[in-house]
Amino acid sequence: MSQRFQYTPTFDGLRCIAVLCVLLTHASPGFFKGGWVGVDLFFALSGYLITSLLQNEYYASGNISFAKFYARRALRLFPPLLICLVMANVLWPYTSHYYRGASRLLATSAGLFYFANLVPWRVLGLLQHLWSLSVEEHFYLVWPIVVSTFLFHTSSRNRVLFLTLTVFLIAAFRIFVFHFWLTYGLFVIDAYTFTLCRMDAILMGSLLAMVLSHNNNVNQTYTGAMVVSSLPTCYACLSWRLQRKLLINLYSPVTSYAGLAAGPTEFIFITSRYSLLLEF
Repeated sequence: MSQRFQYTPTFDGLRCIAVLCVLLTHASPGFFKGGWVGVDLFFALSGYLITSLLQNEYYASGNISFAKFYARRALRLFPPLLICLVMANVLWPYTSHYYRGASRLLATSAGLFYFANLVPWRVLGLLQHLWSLSVEEHFYLVWPIVVSTFLFHTSSRNRVLFLTLTVFLIAAFRIFVFHFWLTYGLFVIDAYTFTLCRMDAILMGSLLAMVLSHNNNVNQTYTGAMVVSSLPTCYACLSWRLQRKLLINLYSPVTSYAGLAAGPTEFIFITSRYSLLLEF
């Protein structure tokens, strides 16, 4: 049976570390290249926290209220997203020299309707950083349905086996995508931003939530914080370093300078979003 999951500042500290990794990468073009570690850490945290909340609700009531879940996500994420979109549109005319070929209308639509990770970065301009929010929103949309209709009805052993196998299959799929660039008009399957390619870190956090919820000998919240901050990051480093050995270029100076220009809107989005995450 799941333990009651309580708010703890420890997770805020992990979020802070993840955010700093991203901001340092964008503020120091070509110098600090650890932003992707922060992204993976944030994804793992999302998977762990969301799965823990869904487990508690399911074990307490026998079902999950999709309406309440989606409403909570919208209230926490939509306000800072709107602030970000407004600021990006205000600053857009002053950054056109950084982003050749960017489309304000398409970028705004992609950010508003969560498909920024499915279009080329060149068209997103100041809103390139919203790709990670799109990945998380896709997870929020699908995961409650998956766990309530399938995973929560299986044994804990089968859950672990299923999620572990899925994580490694996703890593294999990402390597495939790296080698076979898939583009269909404006629709792009990119190994770094495509939703399925980034589900491994999120599902690793979900896996840890399910494992720890059945261990009554540990403090789920604090142990989860320690494990989430270590294992997914180690996996991320191993995974991306392995793929670099396979002649994959994951980073370019162009991305760094573009991120520097996007700094104001990204800072506003991250800080306003963080202020709403007093309790995930």
